[in-house]
Amino acid sequence: NGHPALSVSTVLYGLEGPIDGKTYAAQLMVPMGTNDDKWVAGVISYIRTSFGNTGAPVTPKMVAKIRKSDARKKHWTQAEIEKAHDMVMTDRSKWILTASTNPGALKNAIDGKMSTRYDTKGVQKKGMWLNIELPETRRVSGIVLNNIPSANDGAKEFKVEASTDGKTWSVVIAKGKAGKPNNEILFPKAVQAKHLKITLGANHDRNYWSIHDLQLHGSKR
Repeated sequence: NGHPALSVSTVLYGLEGPIDGKTYAAQLMVPMGTNDDKWVAGVISYIRTSFGNTGAPVTPKMVAKIRKSDARKKHWTQAEIEKAHDMVMTDRSKWILTASTNPGALKNAIDGKMSTRYDTKGVQKKGMWLNIELPETRRVSGIVLNNIPSANDGAKEFKVEASTDGKTWSVVIAKGKAGKPNNEILFPKAVQAKHLKITLGANHDRNYWSIHDLQLHGSKR
């Protein structure tokens, strides 16, 4: 789980030692960095989009960038790679969510159940927003808005802003239009934030804005 850079760097440089405290018979994942960027991107994209996974594909350009920035001479350990690359944040019970519409349903976006959802209880309107407040300021590098069970209810247009105090907001750090029902929004550059605000940028004539599962890529603490 986590930002695709985690998977890329693992494939490039390998992984050794216990995983989540468990020791395996084979203590080494062999590095595959001798393969070119296109090959690495293809393998990881296949894994991220198959076997029930719904992540965004990886590009050769992303692989090349990570290969250059990490440039390791040895395998990763779990502690090292989790410190270097962002994971899916696991403390959602501590987040405070607010929204411009239907805030009582926000708990459904972070309850771990794809059978429940947050929705705007009406068609999308420009200016509708959802705010995520974290327990403390952290590095954040992406948001996942999963609406697969309500496949037509992705945000028609959106922008993402960040803040450390909930009052002064950054320039727009990400924007886009509805793509796959599992909308993985990767920031061009990680930000330090305690608050993240997603705002709709356009009306929709027919569809609600629905989120069945909301995740963040970032530092654990």
